[in-house]
Amino acid sequence: MQEKVENLKQKIWITRKSRINAEKRLIRQEKLIQYLNIWYAILLSLISLYSLVYNVNKNISIISVVLSFGITMVSIYFSNQNLSIRAENMKKNYINLQSLNFEIDSEEYINNKKLKEFQDKYIKILNDCENHENIDYYEVMKDDDKKIYCKYIFLKLMEILIKGLYFIFPIILIILLRR
Repeated sequence: MQEKVENLKQKIWITRKSRINAEKRLIRQEKLIQYLNIWYAILLSLISLYSLVYNVNKNISIISVVLSFGITMVSIYFSNQNLSIRAENMKKNYINLQSLNFEIDSEEYINNKKLKEFQDKYIKILNDCENHENIDYYEVMKDDDKKIYCKYIFLKLMEILIKGLYFIFPIILIILLRR
């Protein structure tokens, strides 16, 4: 019986840590979107000022339209993602998981019936919130498994690459269209 209890506690711990990672990731995404909106707005303003001061070619107008459209689409898409609400839900969920863990620890003796109650509470808590992403789980487990570590590193590198592209895309567009 003790092995089953420890198994449940391990699942709770892994899920809790994964949800903590998910909350942090969602908060980072929210901040990134805010920075991107500011970055694109600044670039669009600079391009507009440039086109007012200098006699510009048609390509600058194309850049302005593309950036305006991009800012609008990104704003609409990400405002519908409710990242801060989702992060708050993750936080409530991992707090509930910690509470369940404390409840299990406070029990002197756990029989099959009590274990089933704890398992049912765990399932209910899981159902109260969206699931975390794989990367959140990989971050928890990366030190225990080389394969998971490789997947984690790959996903982090892809994340860095994609974020970098978000920031340099308008610069690449300006360079290509200036020709």
